[in-house]
Parts: sequence; C-alpha cells; structure tokens
Amino acid sequence: MRRLLAQTCAPSAPAIANGDSAQRTLAVLAAEDNAVNAAVLKAMLDKLGHRAQFCKDGAVALAAFEKNRFDVVLLDYQMPVMDGLEACARMRALERAHQRPPTPIIALTAHAFEEQRQRCLAAGMDGYLSKPITMATLKNALAPYAQTAPLS
Repeated sequence: MRRLLAQTCAPSAPAIANGDSAQRTLAVLAAEDNAVNAAVLKAMLDKLGHRAQFCKDGAVALAAFEKNRFDVVLLDYQMPVMDGLEACARMRALERAHQRPPTPIIALTAHAFEEQRQRCLAAGMDGYLSKPITMATLKNALAPYAQTAPLS
C-alpha cells in the first residue's frame, strides 16, 4: 500500500475514442488517508483510463499540487495533518498567487449531509462525492473534464 500512496502521476495520455465523443485521460491528484479507500479509488480510476498520484493527507497533496499540474483533484474531507477544506483553500490561494487557472477540485466524504456539501462548495470545491463512491458516480463526476471535441 505504501507504493500506492507514493505513486507518481504520469502525463495525460492522448484522447481515446468512446462513442460519439473522445475521452482524454486525466491526470488526477487524489488525497485519501485510508489505504483501502485509496486502493478502491485507484482501481476505479485505472478502469476509467485515468492516471493518478495518491497522497496520504492534504499537506502532501498541497506539495504535489504546487509542483505539478493536474486535470482534477480529489480531496478526502477528513484527513490527518491537513483536511480537505484546508488543502482546497491553500490550493486556491496558490492558483491565485501564481495566476494559474482553477483546477477542478472534488470532495470525497462519508458525510452525505447538505451542510457538508455546502461547506465543500464554500471552500472552493467544484463538486462533492459521498462515500462509498461507485464507478458510475466517479465516472459522472470526471466526465465533464475528460470530454474533448465531438468526433467528426
């Protein structure tokens, strides 16, 4: 499991034809402190054809975010060292300071309450997924960022 959490992110791959439109491989930064949840999320991302770098907490995710560009960030809401809300706030501040375009950030949480969702959105997150995450919900959450122009 240690290898999973230390895995590096490969650059995005070229678009892959999928029905009426092309899907591109996303470079995903995923912060998840639970090794089992990280392994499940990795398997789902692999099956969807995306590349991911996994981090064990928000501080490690923030350091990776500062050094690399990602297409999407998945942040667990509750993590040791730095939680998802703080990591998101710092990522948004880093984007502003370096005039980087906003990266889509999606919260991952076991709490399916509206109040939790509102906190995530107020912190600057673009989306919210309740655990346990299914393949369908993950695919739907990532789909807008993986779309390329329709094939002719």
